[in-house]
Amino acid sequence: MRVDWGGADFMAVQANGHDGGTSASLRIALLGPPIARLGERELRLGPPRQLAVLALLAARAGQAVAREEIIAGVWGDDQPSSAENSVHTYVSGLRRIIEPARANRQPGQILVSHDSAYELRLPREAIDVWEFSGRLDDADRRWRSGEFDTSLELLNTALGLWRGPAFSGIPGPFAETEQLRYEELRLTAVERRGEVLLALGQHDQLVTDLQRLTREYPLRERARHLLMRALYRCDRQADALAEFQDARRSLVDELGVEPGHALQALHAQILRADPALDLAAAEGAATVVGKSTLALPSQLPRRVATFTGRKHELGRLHDLLDEVVDDSEDPLPIVLITGPAGVGKTSFAVHFAHAVARRFDGQIYINLHGFDRERASAASADVLGSLLATLGVGSARIPAGLENLIALYRSTTADKRLLLVLDNAASAEQVRPLLPGGTGCAVIVTSRSRLGGLVARDGAHPVVLAPLHPTESVDLLAGVIGRQRVDAEPAAAARIAELCGGLPLAVRIAAERIATRAHVLLADVAEDLGEEAGRLDVLTVRGDDETTARTVFSWSYRHLDAKAAQCFRLLGLHPGVEFGVGVVAAMLDLAAPQTREQLDALASVHLVEEVRHGRYRLHDLVRLYANELSQTEDNDSARTDAIGRLLGWYLTMAERASNVLAPWQDLAGADGQLAGLWQFRQYDEVRAWFDAELTSLVAAAELAMNSGCPEFGWRIPLAEFYYLHIVKNWTLWVRTYEVALRAAQAAGDPYGEAWMHHGLSVAEHGRGNLDSALDHSRRALDIRRAIGDRDGEAWSLHAMGLAELGRHHFADAAQLFGQSIEIRDELNDAYGKAVTQIFLAETVHLRGDTESAIKLAEAALTIFTELGTAHGQGHALNLLGCAYTVRQDHDKAADSYRRALRVCREAGDEHGEGDALRGLGKLMAAVGANDEAREYLTQALSILQRRDDPMADDVRAQLAST
Repeated sequence: MRVDWGGADFMAVQANGHDGGTSASLRIALLGPPIARLGERELRLGPPRQLAVLALLAARAGQAVAREEIIAGVWGDDQPSSAENSVHTYVSGLRRIIEPARANRQPGQILVSHDSAYELRLPREAIDVWEFSGRLDDADRRWRSGEFDTSLELLNTALGLWRGPAFSGIPGPFAETEQLRYEELRLTAVERRGEVLLALGQHDQLVTDLQRLTREYPLRERARHLLMRALYRCDRQADALAEFQDARRSLVDELGVEPGHALQALHAQILRADPALDLAAAEGAATVVGKSTLALPSQLPRRVATFTGRKHELGRLHDLLDEVVDDSEDPLPIVLITGPAGVGKTSFAVHFAHAVARRFDGQIYINLHGFDRERASAASADVLGSLLATLGVGSARIPAGLENLIALYRSTTADKRLLLVLDNAASAEQVRPLLPGGTGCAVIVTSRSRLGGLVARDGAHPVVLAPLHPTESVDLLAGVIGRQRVDAEPAAAARIAELCGGLPLAVRIAAERIATRAHVLLADVAEDLGEEAGRLDVLTVRGDDETTARTVFSWSYRHLDAKAAQCFRLLGLHPGVEFGVGVVAAMLDLAAPQTREQLDALASVHLVEEVRHGRYRLHDLVRLYANELSQTEDNDSARTDAIGRLLGWYLTMAERASNVLAPWQDLAGADGQLAGLWQFRQYDEVRAWFDAELTSLVAAAELAMNSGCPEFGWRIPLAEFYYLHIVKNWTLWVRTYEVALRAAQAAGDPYGEAWMHHGLSVAEHGRGNLDSALDHSRRALDIRRAIGDRDGEAWSLHAMGLAELGRHHFADAAQLFGQSIEIRDELNDAYGKAVTQIFLAETVHLRGDTESAIKLAEAALTIFTELGTAHGQGHALNLLGCAYTVRQDHDKAADSYRRALRVCREAGDEHGEGDALRGLGKLMAAVGANDEAREYLTQALSILQRRDDPMADDVRAQLAST
């Protein structure tokens, strides 16, 4: 077989299915110029960067890829300001191509949108890069188990998928990186194929391919090694020696180094015609790969039959072993496997150890009991004594003293090839004396602690196990209870996987409840797990206290000092998904540096996860455990005070942030003396804080309502008002303010109740529920008039005017806006007057009075500019653009829209940006600049589709006619 491009017809491995836009009939090939076929039809995939988006999503098939990652992968550091919009455009284009049967408003079934991410839901066997990797992994496994013929067949098929350089013609840094990575994998596959052919005695088929490879890649010593062996077996000793000299010249000339030990050792073997190189010796070695005559232990525990997932992590460990050539002097690796309780560290370590066991003369497994509940950590001296006895050292020869034990242990293991699994380690100090002395020994360590010293000082390779992907959790569930039961209740299976949070232990416990009860439905277990208060009770196994979620979490908790333990318990009271250092500092009443120390202590044993700099989260099950501990170990006063400080922190920070967004207000905050507070200085900083904390703010308001603190329950949402108005997430706004309205009513605060009705009016108007919007604004008006709140009265009249404007009751709207402006003049409220003037301008514009609309909008624009209110400026400029367009003053219209576009983009006002782009698109079409029109309209459509804006249909129609 040739080692260059195989050129196999990738349709030969077509996924089963019918041509109709289903994932079963779609195939994507990236090992060469990109190709996609839907059934028998080859698809036209669009412009290069659209190809780049598809390639990135295909390479991450089955995973949600964040929009920021796509932008970085397609443009790198050279990102245009329109990159985000372009991504949406490309995704929309790809959907039309790969899902032609999808209706316009129907969500994608293959290319699926998440909150700020996209996922290509396509079986990985339908993408050639995944098929190649899978066949390569399978070939390696067959090679290690001595199934050489099968390994060769898999390698031939894998290499036959190549049609040219991978990711050929696809722009962007992601494609460039993947091209290099897959080229290295291809070369590795070619070299592995050479090893298999040598083991099968088919060296004569190998020479030409390896000569071509070494001429193209003269510095690849592994390929030279194989070629020299093949030439020697073909009775071409002189050619083999010449290859060594050629390799040496290349290495010295290019890198200034001599050949590595393995190549030099082979050269010496050829010079002395070492019988070990003969075919007969090789065939004897191939009978059982890696088997030795030494009688050494095989102590690995039984591997879990239903082990699922972890393909990437397993591949990385195999690569670490493969990097060390068998006769090299380089040491075999130390691998450190860490992760939270219940994530499957031991199962993973044992599974991998069994997969590579044949490569070692013996395998030793030791439980160091680092995080056991009932038993102290194993002392290194005791473990060394046991290890020496296992290795055949008589008890009379085992010395006293740790240093003497270490010296004898290293001497005993110096010439052996061992695989050592050290499970459940407590510290680097416990592990370090147990590291073997010889370079032929590989070590696998598992721990809940990060054991940073083992990485920094001893060169351990860290592998952090995360929770399983939801599909892997479902596969694990099916492995225990049977695929038929999962397929009968797929939604319930997915819900169980979700509630178990990807922890294999939790999934197995839930599966046990189903597998041992023939008449229990998956839906029953999903319902039981859905009750937060009893979820940990469900995740227990009767009669086996060691196999419960609580127990395994407790093994980590009991190793914390008192301060870290308190921090962990109080974190169970936090209602959000993520949290920063500031709110934890407030809860603990500690300064930020000391708070970081406590969080780092929790992260070191994987009780919390640092998801990005300064942001942390608890696994859902761990949060429930922490909350339970707080209920039993902290008194009511400590919990109440911590919740009060949490709510005070969120209120104070939200009001400080709101003061930056709307500087004409002056919200005071709850308590300026709380720990963890800081002042905002820039608009972007405020937006980033609100974006990060929004879900926690909503949850905090609900916590306040449920904790007897109703004032916080409405004041926190009120502080979010201007941010919610900017992002226009109407559904979240309604959900938040409905809870807040109940809180204000429970607090007996009419001012808060009126503001919550007002906020609901704005949000319902945004959702298009005009009757509900009018009802809420009328209720707010009644309350405000009753308590003499003139400012609030003006806002209510304004909100009623908005509702009437939405119903096209222009006269009523104009009257209500006019009444609101009268109160604004009375109160000398320039900002409020400008806001209402904008909507009055829109009203008179719709009634046909364009000149009055322009005057009102320009007056509002002047006020907004003086106040520095970007969102108001954008609104006013968009309205001016529309009015000037009607007046056919195209230059002023274009200038207004472009100013609006710039202002809205700088302010992060996506709604205003979409309006500006839509206006520019229609304007350019009207003046015959169709190319510009399509560009603006395409960008507008991307924004409107993402926001589910009904104006998307209008823009789509405009695009079709332009």
